[in-house]
Amino acid sequence: MTQRLIHLVASTLEKPWDWTALSANPCITQQDIEDYPFIPWNWASASDNPNITLDYVFSVLKRRTECSSAQAEEHVFSVMKRRTECSSAQQRNPDHDWNFASLSSNPSLTIDHILDHSDKQWDWLKLSRHKNITWHHIQEYSHLPWNFAMVSANPNITMNTLLANSDILWSPFYLSYNPSITLNDIRNNPTFPWDWHILSSDKVLEGLTAADVTNPLLKWNISNLSANPSVTLDLIDQTPEIPWDYHRVSHNPNLTLTYVLKNSTKPWDWDIFPYSLPVHGSVHVLKNLAFWNKNTLNARKLSYNASLTLVDVLENPNIDWSWATLSSSLNLHDADLHHHKVCDWFWQSHPWFWPMLSANKSLRLSMIDPVLPWDWVVLSGNTFQQ
Repeated sequence: MTQRLIHLVASTLEKPWDWTALSANPCITQQDIEDYPFIPWNWASASDNPNITLDYVFSVLKRRTECSSAQAEEHVFSVMKRRTECSSAQQRNPDHDWNFASLSSNPSLTIDHILDHSDKQWDWLKLSRHKNITWHHIQEYSHLPWNFAMVSANPNITMNTLLANSDILWSPFYLSYNPSITLNDIRNNPTFPWDWHILSSDKVLEGLTAADVTNPLLKWNISNLSANPSVTLDLIDQTPEIPWDYHRVSHNPNLTLTYVLKNSTKPWDWDIFPYSLPVHGSVHVLKNLAFWNKNTLNARKLSYNASLTLVDVLENPNIDWSWATLSSSLNLHDADLHHHKVCDWFWQSHPWFWPMLSANKSLRLSMIDPVLPWDWVVLSGNTFQQ
């Protein structure tokens, strides 16, 4: 059977779980909440859980009646019988504590939910950019308080929509983040009032070519573009006439240690490399570079590097590692948490820092041995590579 977070929670109820964080954790499903009604779920926090559907929320609200009714008490408040008396629940949960600002981003939301429950405190900024709200909905229900800056980021807004509705004050900033606006749209409409700074830095420019970068009609901000993940090292090599900003290229996730060594005379941002360069298996190469000894903080910075594994650390015991940082950033494997059994001498002076380890995003549920000193509050928010 696949190991799931709810099974761990149900078998360790005596642990100090953070029910607020746990209720929002995407590892917890709607079925989990229904199957374990005695767990003190936090409904406001559960409003952020993408597994909760709006139909479920409204069915709960529909069932809710006056607490004084014995039938209602049995039907609705049985889920709270381990937590509180019915009278206090009525005071504390007048609307079952659902947060409709958070639910405005729920992936199950439809226009009918909004129309049928217009009395709820919806967040119109979130609704305006929701993937299930179409341009047809916005036009048909134009009396609703749509926010057109946020509508600009709505994935249902296409280039055709923009061109056919030029009278609308679209937001160039939010259009830059709209996934429906493609590189072809930018190529074909270079005079559109794009936000070239944001397009250059944050837009996914799939298929970007040398012809695009050198096109004078496309007003790229080259400094911002230098760090864009859509800019590959091959593209940089193909366009030597472009004044690439190597300080910003240093932040490009495509950059490798091999490329830096091959182009060592470029004006790199050497200070960022301990953080950012993928150095798994190559730590010894990095620390032998001239820049390493110029900054005593480089070892501490390296501790944040997400490409590191425990093997890299053990192979470099002379580095002044930050174990609090490593505990949160190391790319962990199942056996790593018990490595001290093989290497006691090392762990006596380099212990895991368990609160940070509990937040490590590479943790898997198979690693969670309840006898270990986890920080259960922090663990409640870990999505276990979900």
